[in-house]
Amino acid sequence: MINLESPLFVDILLYAIYALLLLTIGLALWSAVRSTRREGLGEKKSNGIPTRTILIVTVCLLTGALALTYLLADTRPLAINGKPFADVFWLRVSDMLINTSIVLMTIAAVCTVGGLLGIGRKLKR
Repeated sequence: MINLESPLFVDILLYAIYALLLLTIGLALWSAVRSTRREGLGEKKSNGIPTRTILIVTVCLLTGALALTYLLADTRPLAINGKPFADVFWLRVSDMLINTSIVLMTIAAVCTVGGLLGIGRKLKR
């Protein structure tokens, strides 16, 4: 019979995931600082598109969606591999990530349809 309680090399895999997460966060911060130093904080337009405004709206939308879905997350215990899992923080985090991805994909789909229909151009007139 196979023992699935503690699979082989799980610790190494988790440390690799943590290292990649830290590397990703570090590169994202370095990129943001480098971009800000090069271009400044003023309003930038690329082919008539207000890129700074889009950046601010995107960051605010992501932060707001993460905060809202964290606060509204379900914290009922789950049965995982026959054992109850009741850590409220991780239950909230997992629910937050799932619901935030659903919310952001829905918003992206609505914005894509709106762009295809030209709603933004009609509203400016």
